[in-house]
Amino acid sequence: MAGGAVICPNLDSNRSLPYLMQHPSGKYIEQAIAKELKKLALKIHSYHPEEIEIAAIEAANTKF
Repeated sequence: MAGGAVICPNLDSNRSLPYLMQHPSGKYIEQAIAKELKKLALKIHSYHPEEIEIAAIEAANTKF
């Protein structure tokens, strides 16, 4: 027997972001998303250094 789960966020950011920020575990989810986005931005920067400033990536922080 196998199982799986899918997290499918609401694409309407005006509703999904406030929900995430108010949810008890939302802080941890938001931090994980931000961490992965920073990794992705650094990877993109390594291929296109003229397109993304490294300082902007390092300055990006979560709301919490």
